[in-house]
Amino acid sequence: MRADMANQTWTGTAGADLVNKSLSTDAWTMNGLAGNDTLYGGKGNDVINGGAGNDYIGGGAGYDTLSGGSGNDTIIASSGGSIIDGGSGRDRFLGGAGTDTFRFSNNSTSADGTGSDHVMGFTPGVDKIALFANSWNPGSSFEISQSSVNANLFYVKVFDEGHDWTDTIAVGVKSGDGAVTASDIIWA
Repeated sequence: MRADMANQTWTGTAGADLVNKSLSTDAWTMNGLAGNDTLYGGKGNDVINGGAGNDYIGGGAGYDTLSGGSGNDTIIASSGGSIIDGGSGRDRFLGGAGTDTFRFSNNSTSADGTGSDHVMGFTPGVDKIALFANSWNPGSSFEISQSSVNANLFYVKVFDEGHDWTDTIAVGVKSGDGAVTASDIIWA
């Protein structure tokens, strides 16, 4: 795909698609559909949707909105900041240099609470973990704990009121960046 195709919307196929627009300065909307897609954003403010499948999404340099869809996705934030939503499945995220918001609902990990999403490169006091309040039952809550083996790893456990399980989000911070606290978590 040519990098000079300005302001295009790209839609994938049912197979595994590879799209790289890292040289483009335009803002693109990319929709991966089904298949295990590899989608790279560029220098503009992109919207990238992986769709079904185990997708790999790279944000690029703009302020991007990155969505994995269903499947076990890997999403790398853009250097300009990103809004990241992995969708359902066990997803892995890597924060970028900008301000990132990682969005989660009660189906982000698994229906029975056994799944776990992983956020690495989280910057406390800058980045946010956004929990969709209307996707959990009223009265749901969260707690944050620190790993006993890795001082830079924290667990955000969301307790869904009315169920006997929790969703767990593993959050890794860079050494020296501090701890994940309640002020880093928002109900959206």
